[in-house]
Amino acid sequence: MKRKTDYLASECGLSTDGVLNGDLTDRPVREGSEFGRILGWRWFNSIPADQKFLASKCPDSLTDLIIEMLNISSSIHVLEPSAGTGGIRDKLTQKTRHVVSVELNKKSFEELDKVGGININANFLLLEPKMNFDCVVMCPPKDFLPHVHHAMSFLKSDGKLVAVVQYDEKSVLELDQALTYTPLPDMFVFNGNSVQCGVITNEMV
Repeated sequence: MKRKTDYLASECGLSTDGVLNGDLTDRPVREGSEFGRILGWRWFNSIPADQKFLASKCPDSLTDLIIEMLNISSSIHVLEPSAGTGGIRDKLTQKTRHVVSVELNKKSFEELDKVGGININANFLLLEPKMNFDCVVMCPPKDFLPHVHHAMSFLKSDGKLVAVVQYDEKSVLELDQALTYTPLPDMFVFNGNSVQCGVITNEMV
């Protein structure tokens, strides 16, 4: 188990008070974005060090921080692809009513749609970007690459994307140049095994 100081120094590049250690422009892209590193630091310091989370679902505590750091307000239009049963959507709608959620699985969609809102039962990868959003917040499937790339086409020119994903080296290496992967603290499990997860952000975040 990594100590908090280890995570702050090696993966966030932050001191224990959250200050960046050095100029981010001098660091390799693989070390992540400023948003991702500060998000990881703040989240890591807000939860018990031995707590574990399912890699298939964005933890509520992490979702709260993402929404706070994106400054989601009542005028912001947000898209959530691969919405599942609505964990992220429920948090988003506490800040803005302009949320569009997309979910392919019929059973999950029925749960998602119970509380109303603008919900679409469809394959996100087949949807055409007929509307541009201020933000995309998502927790895509393990094969996340086509999902995050397609999500970029739904953004306004100054739109922001944040995706919580399970790490896959090939997919991270093939990310669009406008996207950056930042590792999150080692607190996720999948099928009983520890896995690395991270956050993908675009250059507007």
